[in-house]
Amino acid sequence: MRPAPAIVAGFGIVGRAAVEALEARGFGVTVIERNEDVVARQPEGPRRFLVGSACDARTLREAGLPDAAYLVLTMPDEADAVRAAEVANAIKPRCWIVARTNYVSQGLLARQNGADAVVVEEVATAEAIAKLVGDHADAAG
Repeated sequence: MRPAPAIVAGFGIVGRAAVEALEARGFGVTVIERNEDVVARQPEGPRRFLVGSACDARTLREAGLPDAAYLVLTMPDEADAVRAAEVANAIKPRCWIVARTNYVSQGLLARQNGADAVVVEEVATAEAIAKLVGDHADAAG
């Protein structure tokens, strides 16, 4: 049995990583991207691209949200991620939604608006810096 489709909103570095992870696990992926030039540069392949916004219910439906298992919100505008989580949750409450935000406060808001998981950039950066500093200090003795 093939997995249900997945949707990734945003096709920058974060979005590409999400697409690769999903495709490696056998998911068919639809990418929603606002930048028409990014979409126009994509080669023909198994993934589908839509120009639009994940904040728009019609775009989410066209991307296949009613049948999707995953919605990954990787766009850099955290207000859009919060809004997209809310819109998507209203369409399909059982779709697993992960959102990218810059700050903890917006991460909490994304969770309140339907995201099942959130990656907060300031927390990820803090953890990475603490590890680098700690590893260097340990090695320096």
